[in-house]
Amino acid sequence: MFEKKLRRIFISILLFVLIIFSGAIGYVIIEKTNFLDALYMTVITVTTVGFTEVFKLSEAGKIFTIILILLGASSFAYILSSVLEVVVAGEVRKDLRRRKMLKKIASLKNHFIICGYGRMGKVICEKLKDNKKVSFVVVDKDESIESELEEKGFLYVIGDATKESVLLQAGVMSAQGLVAVTNSDAENVYIVLTAKGFNNNLRVTSRASSEEASVKMFWAGCDKTVSPYVIGGNSVADSIIKPNVSQFFELAMAQSEYNIEVEEINVKGTEYFAEKKILESNIRKEGIIIVAIKKKDGSFIFNPGPDEFIAKGDTLIALGRQSDFEKIGV
Repeated sequence: MFEKKLRRIFISILLFVLIIFSGAIGYVIIEKTNFLDALYMTVITVTTVGFTEVFKLSEAGKIFTIILILLGASSFAYILSSVLEVVVAGEVRKDLRRRKMLKKIASLKNHFIICGYGRMGKVICEKLKDNKKVSFVVVDKDESIESELEEKGFLYVIGDATKESVLLQAGVMSAQGLVAVTNSDAENVYIVLTAKGFNNNLRVTSRASSEEASVKMFWAGCDKTVSPYVIGGNSVADSIIKPNVSQFFELAMAQSEYNIEVEEINVKGTEYFAEKKILESNIRKEGIIIVAIKKKDGSFIFNPGPDEFIAKGDTLIALGRQSDFEKIGV
């Protein structure tokens, strides 16, 4: 539809140019004048600017001028209306699209807000996109990324995440978590402060480029800080010290033919393996390895033995393939 409108504008401009040159040639033939004077006379006639005629018009020339004015003025008005239609329609369409998106965001519950769509934010969004159970909203003040976010089908708010109105549009009051990963530690601190002020139960994770920034994040109410430099440095060090272990995790956790994932299983009590010992549950036969259990009191049991009891309210940290988790309804 938009391409048709642009093509219509292009054709109307060509028609307008054709009228001008046809008018110039017509004056040359009718009034026997030179082409430059004829072109000048055509332009001031078509644009109706009202300058003095450069040569005396004959009866035929006057009739030709009337026709030229009608054709030129109507074609120029058509071009102007077409351009305005494209501009206005585009703005209206964009406004309607944003209103529809804000309505969708307002209906979300227990979603996550990703503040900052930089290098780190993109990785987070791509990972969350693959998880159908998680809803999220991207917040970024860079308007140039809007088309990319639309293309990927992400819900988003274009604006400064440090401002209260923007976080409210992103649904901070009904969100369960927020991730602050802008390139500025100062902005991240301010985002954490503002978000926690609205929703103290919000689980907040933030990017911190230094230890000092990490401390300030905690003071602001951040639940967890992540330093990409520390993570990257540890990964490189592990590849040197423990190359085989590092290679295993890269192959297992990355998108590879192994397709292994680490999953959280919240035990509700209705699962076939709930309220049983690990050995009795037969969960291992489904290809799932329980590497840790987080109890209701917050304590962790690492590498639980076969006699460890799986109780309602526990959270299992398990290793397995996606297909294995689907078998047990996770």
